[in-house]
Amino acid sequence: ERDMSKKVKPSRSFIQNLFLGKAMTEEVFPYPINITQEQIETLELLIPPTERFFTEINDPVKNEDNESVDEKTLKAMGELGAFGMQVPEEYGGAALNNTQYA
Repeated sequence: ERDMSKKVKPSRSFIQNLFLGKAMTEEVFPYPINITQEQIETLELLIPPTERFFTEINDPVKNEDNESVDEKTLKAMGELGAFGMQVPEEYGGAALNNTQYA
C-alpha cells in the first residue's frame, strides 16, 4: 500500500492541476495575442463564414450517427478553404500561422 501522506506541492502547471481536479485557466486563457493587425483583420474576414458553415451546413449529429463526414459537407469545407488554412499563399492557401489557426 502506498503512503498517501505526502503533500502535493502547489503548481501552476495546467495539466498537473487537471489531474488534481483543478482548472488553472489563467495559464491558457486568454489565448496569447501575438499577431499583427493585418493577421487580426484576416481572421475577422474568416470567422463569420466559418461560423455560418458550422451552424447552417455542418450537421454534427449526422456526422456522429454516420461515424463520418459526408461528401457534400467535405466539399463545402474545401470551398470555404478549410483544408488550406496553413498552406502558403503561393500554393493557394491562407497562410495562417499557428496562433491564427487556433
